[in-house]
Amino acid sequence: MPSNWLSALGLYAWAQADESSDVKSLINPLKKFTYQPPADGIDDTYVVFVIGETTRWDHMGILGYNRDTTPKLAQEKNLVAYRGYSCDTATKLSLRCMFVREGGASDNPQRTLKEQNVFAVLKQLGF
Repeated sequence: MPSNWLSALGLYAWAQADESSDVKSLINPLKKFTYQPPADGIDDTYVVFVIGETTRWDHMGILGYNRDTTPKLAQEKNLVAYRGYSCDTATKLSLRCMFVREGGASDNPQRTLKEQNVFAVLKQLGF
């Protein structure tokens, strides 16, 4: 009597339980953050991501480095800057998981296919 269906059933049950625990830890950014675009259309709001495997937060002037390495960014009003960390050591690998959530796809390769990335969220917020 074939028994491969037992293995498939077990794998399916495990995948469902794993996905359920993933979903419980998610925060919906659309519910937590709001952005109201101006009624008259486009405003001067810009969202800039500084991405690069050679850019380190501890060498950026806007984050306290003693040399002025980011003079143009420092001139921007309403600038929000924070320490960023990459989820991998190569840009190609990092970009896939960088904009999903902490951990990216390292423990679940299907995660990036199932969740919205930051760009989809920004679009839904009106950017």
